[in-house]
Amino acid sequence: MIRKESGFVWLQTLSVTSDTGKAKTAITDWVNACNGLQDTMANLTKYTPVDAGKDQDSKNGALLGDGTLRIIQTQLKGILANGSGSAVYKTLTQAGIASDPASGKLKLDADKLGSALTVKPDAIRDIFTGDGKKSGIATGMATSLSAILNSKGVLQSATDSISKKLNQLTDHYNQASKKIDATINRYKTQFTHLDTVMSALNNTSSYLTQQFDNMSKSNK
Repeated sequence: MIRKESGFVWLQTLSVTSDTGKAKTAITDWVNACNGLQDTMANLTKYTPVDAGKDQDSKNGALLGDGTLRIIQTQLKGILANGSGSAVYKTLTQAGIASDPASGKLKLDADKLGSALTVKPDAIRDIFTGDGKKSGIATGMATSLSAILNSKGVLQSATDSISKKLNQLTDHYNQASKKIDATINRYKTQFTHLDTVMSALNNTSSYLTQQFDNMSKSNK
């Protein structure tokens, strides 16, 4: 840009560069959130092997073997593997985000991501948002999580099922408790009656013994 001032000609250069810092921070936060979710699910499904014949470890996850959690894990894993909405970057790995097949956690290559954001920022955006309807990892996750969390989703169905089973167990417990109480009361009543009969028999035995003694004395 050329600017004249007080008879002088000034040559100025204006450089325009894209600020990728916010995008990089947002993606880093997203990776951390995904890893936090993986940690939570791993703790809930943790299994500690024990020797045959021994009781299960008390530190096993509360949702070990739970089918609902497996469904959620499978859906999220599929989205991360196939949810790219970019024509340039088909996978997260190409953009610097790799997935550990063992733990399911994401590992971020900050340099590779930074380079991709600088060279092809639109392509990185498309990975996450896609067309905003069906494609894109963030779009897919939002759609999947909405279905999971709504009032007719798998979580609510699982919660309702557990609640129903708890109510049934409570009813069974109350019924069994009433039967046990009734049985105990019946035995107490029977014991009281038997004790009364025993006292009467003892009194009768004492009376008869006394009478026999008197009869024996009279016959002498």
